[in-house]
Amino acid sequence: MHELELQAMREIGMNTIVAGVSVECGHTGVDTDPRPCTPPVLYDDYSTCHSFYPSKLPWVARQSDDNLRLILEVADVTGMDVHLGVVDAAQFYSTTGQTDKYLSGLANKSAAVATELFDQFGHHNSLKGIYITHEVDNR
Repeated sequence: MHELELQAMREIGMNTIVAGVSVECGHTGVDTDPRPCTPPVLYDDYSTCHSFYPSKLPWVARQSDDNLRLILEVADVTGMDVHLGVVDAAQFYSTTGQTDKYLSGLANKSAAVATELFDQFGHHNSLKGIYITHEVDNR
């Protein structure tokens, strides 16, 4: 499926893919905006995190199919550039997600994901960089 979609994107002139999120934390699965966080993910509670690649980070509780690998493999063949997003945490969108302690913890988690992404996928010619999912200072 990814192959057909990426080939179609390339055919209409698109050459860059931004996979906005590699790890999600605290989302309820309800597709609404703003994203609800029930129950809230508090500071160091990342027990609700799941990744879209095979993560070995201890705070990633679940893993989906290896979607990022599939995207990168097809992008290698089609000549597209890929930027991978890091952590998207639901609490970021609330006032409790704007404290220095929380933002520092989120930055550390994002750095760990970026390192793991490059360790696993750095050999792909299509991987061009990392996308920071959250604003650095959202106050």
